[in-house]
Amino acid sequence: MKDPDYQLRRAYYTALNGNVSYAGKDVPVYDSVPNNATAPWIKFDLTAGDRVEEKDGYTTNRLFSIICHTAWNKRGGKKQADQISSQVMQLIVDQTLTDVSGQFKFHEQTVEDFASAEDDRGDKKIIQKIIIFNNFIQQI
Repeated sequence: MKDPDYQLRRAYYTALNGNVSYAGKDVPVYDSVPNNATAPWIKFDLTAGDRVEEKDGYTTNRLFSIICHTAWNKRGGKKQADQISSQVMQLIVDQTLTDVSGQFKFHEQTVEDFASAEDDRGDKKIIQKIIIFNNFIQQI
């Protein structure tokens, strides 16, 4: 079995980059958020799962989490994070993700779980929507 994580991140990046927006501006997608990044942004986070060996090949279920990060000066709400996470779900769930390397077939992306986290830093309120996707991956 080959490790599908890089190809899975690449497929998610292709699906999301330039396709998620808020207030008429694209929301950037990061694997590692640069220090000078301004909110809102989307970050790839945890990948975990299990492998299944089959007679005809290898399959795996991979959990892949995405953070939709928003921040407001002084006051803010959850609406921005909710709208961004909704776009992410529409672009991933039940969509065909492409592995440009041709090594894997990605299908059956479902939402395993999602949650919100808030942090009030006095002058700034940070809201993050965390979405955990379950991906069924088959090695070709």
